Amino acid sequence: MLPWLILALALLLPKANHHAKTWLIVLPVAAIFGLWKISLWAMGQNMMPSSTTLQFEVLIFSLCTGTAVTWLGSHGGATQGGIVRFFRALGMLVVVSSLSIPCFQSRVSEETSLFLAIVVPLQIAFAISMVCTRRLCKQTYRPVAFSLRLLPSTIILCMPGIFIAQLIMMAVTNQPSFELLEMLLISLISGPIFGGILSMINLPFLILAARSPFYRERFQIFMNLKPRNPEDE
Repeated sequence: MLPWLILALALLLPKANHHAKTWLIVLPVAAIFGLWKISLWAMGQNMMPSSTTLQFEVLIFSLCTGTAVTWLGSHGGATQGGIVRFFRALGMLVVVSSLSIPCFQSRVSEETSLFLAIVVPLQIAFAISMVCTRRLCKQTYRPVAFSLRLLPSTIILCMPGIFIAQLIMMAVTNQPSFELLEMLLISLISGPIFGGILSMINLPFLILAARSPFYRERFQIFMNLKPRNPEDE
């Protein structure tokens, strides 16, 4: 499948990733996939319609693949400016996640454009939330503090992200426009849900950065974060 091929190429091609510790990226990916399967088993077959389950599966797996490749592609950030690093990360998030959608669907369908309408604004919102969290943390990396600030930032920014997604879906499907109040209500309800999904997907990667000196250093350099104080270790 294309997503796994992209992930393998991101591991094997860049010289910066020719390190055994780079393969630790497999752990958060496996954790996300495993937790999703366990959740489905715990909920049972009657909890959600199969079509809804498939939709969430496509969304979660495509976002996970995009996040993993972005972490693998975060090397070399020390030589680039902040704006370049931002658009570089955003490009990887959006492109890889978008390419993964039809692969996890097994085909290109009308739903593909709707998934894209959701995934692209969400990834943009998440990228901006990372920048906002960096500012809130005063450019200092403390794993718990960073994660706790990232969660509300992601939830808040996913609300306008969902609003934009609705505008895109209306344009793509040629559906009559929703009432503004209805769109705002959907954004206020769905934004926190999708923000929570994004945060749960990113959490295993943040745990990896906190526990692995290799990925911690890479994350700090790419985000231009100062190392945490020795007493916080």
